[in-house]
Amino acid sequence: MALLRTVVFPSTLAAVVGLASAAESSGGEPSDSPAAVTTLSAADVGSLPSDEALRSILAGGTRSPAVGGTGALHLRGFDYRPGTFAIGGRGASGGFTPQFRVGASLQFRYTASFRDDDELPAADGEGFSHGFQRPRTRLIFDADITENLGAYISYNLSSLSSGAPSGETDGDLEEAYAVASFGDNFYIRFGQFKVGHLYEELIPDEYQAFAERSIATEYMGQQFSEGIQFGYATDEFSFTAAAHDGFGTWETSFDSGDEADIAWSFRGDWSPVGSLTQFQDFTSFRGSDYGVRIGAGLTYARLGETGAGSSGVPVQDEQDRFDWTADVQAKGDGWNAFAAYSGMTIDTEDPFLDDITSHAFSVQGGYFLTEQVEFIARYEALFPDEDAVATDDNDFSFLTLGANYYVLPQSHAAKFTCDIIYAFDETMPLSMLSNNNGVRPVGDGALNGVLGQTDDGEITLRAQFQILF
Repeated sequence: MALLRTVVFPSTLAAVVGLASAAESSGGEPSDSPAAVTTLSAADVGSLPSDEALRSILAGGTRSPAVGGTGALHLRGFDYRPGTFAIGGRGASGGFTPQFRVGASLQFRYTASFRDDDELPAADGEGFSHGFQRPRTRLIFDADITENLGAYISYNLSSLSSGAPSGETDGDLEEAYAVASFGDNFYIRFGQFKVGHLYEELIPDEYQAFAERSIATEYMGQQFSEGIQFGYATDEFSFTAAAHDGFGTWETSFDSGDEADIAWSFRGDWSPVGSLTQFQDFTSFRGSDYGVRIGAGLTYARLGETGAGSSGVPVQDEQDRFDWTADVQAKGDGWNAFAAYSGMTIDTEDPFLDDITSHAFSVQGGYFLTEQVEFIARYEALFPDEDAVATDDNDFSFLTLGANYYVLPQSHAAKFTCDIIYAFDETMPLSMLSNNNGVRPVGDGALNGVLGQTDDGEITLRAQFQILF
C-alpha cells in the first residue's frame, strides 16, 4: 500500500506511514499511536526509491497527551485511525507542531431476508426481500491543536446511519467534540460523542466482528449524546464519568423535550492480563498476545421536567431510568471471545403507565482458520418488558454465523464479511421496540436486516465489503 505523505509547515516535508505500517507494527489491530512521523527535506523524500525504503527511515512517533498515549482507547472513546492524510506532525527535534488528519470509510452491503409468506402482514407481500445498501460512508476529521488539546469530528453521509430515522437522506453529524488532557492520565471531553456504557456500542462500526452490532445492543445501546465526560486511563485501568442529555439525544436543543433533565454515566474497565489497548476491536489476529478485560457501566437519567422547546409539548413523561451493564472479553493467538449483559428499568410517575424492566445478553467469538479468514459466531437474547412490546410473546433470541476475509492480512483496511442470522422466536414484535431516541423501530430491518414475521425461523443473509482510507 502506498504511504501517506504529509506536509509540515512552514518549510519542511514529513512522511507519515499509514495503515499498512501500523498493521505491521501492532499486529494489525487499531493502534493507540498514530502513524510514525519524522521530518525529511523535500530532497530526501524525492530520493527515496520505494515505500519500503521510506519505512526503513521512519522512526516511531508518539501522539500528544490530549489525544493518545497510554490507555488511548478510553481517552477518546475508541480511536478511529485508518491510514489518514495528515498535515503537520512532530519534527525531528521533538517539538510539537499542530496536526490535522482526514480519514474515511465505506461499507457496502447486500442483504437478503427469507420469511414465510404465510407469516407476514398482508401489506408485506412476498417473504423474500433483497437488495443493496450503503449503511455507512463516514468522513473523519481529527486534529492535535496543542500538546494537551485535540478535536474530533465524524460525519456519516449514509441515509442509514446508526439511530437515524429510516429514509433520512442528508446524513448525520455523529461525533463532534474536543478533548483536553491534564496530568499523566486524566482528561476531559466535551461535545457530542458516545458516553461510556455498553462496550459493544463504543467499538466503531468498522471494527465490529459482524456486519452489524447485535440486535440487543441496537435496543439497549447508548448511541450519541451531548455532554461532558471526565476520564482516567492507564494500560491496566480506565474510568469515565459523564454528565449528558441522555442516551440517543444528539443534535437536540438544550430545552428539547426529548432530553433528560440530567443523566449520569459511569464506566470502569480493568485488564488483569495484557493491556486495555488490545481491546479496541473484537478481532485478534494470529500472533496476538493473550489478554483479558473486565468492565461494567451504570447510567441514571431523570426525565420529564425539561422544557418542550419549539414543540410546546414535553415528549417524555416524568420518570427515572437506570441502565446497567457488565462484560468480559478475552483475546489470544488468533482467537477472541466476548460476553455482555445489560439491563434497563424505567420507573414512571404516570398512573396510567406501568414500570418497564428489560434485559439482554450476548456471547460471541472468532477463530482464524487461516491468516486472512476468520470464523465468527454469536448468540444473543433480548427480554424486553411485556409492556414495551404489548404482547406476551416478548422474548427474542438469535444465532449469527459467518466469516471475515481480511484482504490485507492483519488489517481492517479492506474486509469482506458474510453472516447469516437465524431467529428462534417470532420477530414481528421487534417493530414495537424503538432505539433510545425513539425515531426508528429496532425491527425495521434498516441495519440489522430482520424484517419480522409472526413465527420463528426468519433468516437474514448479509454480505458486506468495507474499506478504510
